[in-house]
Amino acid sequence: LFSEETARQPISKEKPVLIVDELDGTSHYIAKRNGFAHQTALWWPGEGLVCGMIYYPLEDILLKAWRGEKAQLVVQGEVHIMDPSIPPTWAELRHYHTKRYRGSKYRVLFSKMGVQEEQIVYTHADRTRQALKGDIHSILSLMRLIHPWDWAGEKVILEALGWRYAYLDGQALDPFVSPPPTNKGYLACPEAWF
Repeated sequence: LFSEETARQPISKEKPVLIVDELDGTSHYIAKRNGFAHQTALWWPGEGLVCGMIYYPLEDILLKAWRGEKAQLVVQGEVHIMDPSIPPTWAELRHYHTKRYRGSKYRVLFSKMGVQEEQIVYTHADRTRQALKGDIHSILSLMRLIHPWDWAGEKVILEALGWRYAYLDGQALDPFVSPPPTNKGYLACPEAWF
């Protein structure tokens, strides 16, 4: 087990590893409002990340994917197979921006990229579900380090949609290796738009 909430223990790529965030969105949980979830990914020796899952307990909604299969949205037991939603033009792309932290660095970057205000979708821990439904098409994080339990489950799910989830320079993420010291952030979006 490799987890945010448990004591650190030695882990090895040679054994199966569950990468878990028991409570993703703690501030929402404390405030007793929706927007928190349980996130899990399964690492398998010789194969890498093979399964991802995000569960929203208040709504009984599960997002899940096995590598090589289509992602699923399970709403109160009803399964929906999710197909990719890849806009053909830049103007149709919708970009995630966290609802709580609206710092200028994202505004400046979006402006340099030519992103219009109507292309920005403000949300919280619900971003993966919005991506599955085709409401957002890119997740940009300008942070040097995001711990694996915060991205591993989401990565498997979004890659099942044909997305790429990597560092801004395109380098692949590895849950067992810290990001390079020069890392400027993370990007998840359809492979065609990376």
